[in-house]
Amino acid sequence: MGHGPIPADLARALAAGGVWQRLVTDPLSGTLLDVGRTRYRPPVAMADHVGARDCTCRGPACSRRVRDLDHHRPWAAGSGPPSAENLFGLCRADHALKDAPGRRVLAGGDGSLTWVAPCGRRATTRPFDHRVFTDPLPDAADHDTAVVAPF
Repeated sequence: MGHGPIPADLARALAAGGVWQRLVTDPLSGTLLDVGRTRYRPPVAMADHVGARDCTCRGPACSRRVRDLDHHRPWAAGSGPPSAENLFGLCRADHALKDAPGRRVLAGGDGSLTWVAPCGRRATTRPFDHRVFTDPLPDAADHDTAVVAPF
């Protein structure tokens, strides 16, 4: 970096032996928005993101911790590189259940997953709602009495 232009022959030689990775940045801030991937396994940062987004298994009525990340659109079917939108967290049992014959999992645009059993019964799960950690506390004026915690 910082060396200025190089001759075309040198650029071709460097490119031929190099490992290339696509970086998508915001043109105004320069913030990294996405990292190109060509491997089955997601990068650690993406796996951390999906784990934090889901918190618990996305299986129906499951509260176990996430043990596996699974592609919604199968990698083998040409879904392309891993992305947070195509990954969700599952426990081991629900990961096996998802792939059982007759089961389907439908992804909604809002991040929801609808699990469809062979008999047609449906159950929908959603990503963890983090507002319990981020919403401001209610104002004391909203209550008849204020409770003050001692320091």
